[in-house]
Amino acid sequence: AISMVNGQKVGKRVVAVDWAVSKKIYTSSTTDKPLD
Repeated sequence: AISMVNGQKVGKRVVAVDWAVSKKIYTSSTTDKPLD
C-alpha cells in the first residue's frame, strides 16, 4: 500500500507515505540493544 500511494498527487500536492511506530515500541527496541 505504501508504494502504491507514495509520490501520488492529491490535488496540487504530492503525498509522502512512511512507516510509523508508536513511541513505546520505538523506545523499547532502541534501548534494549547496546551500540557497537
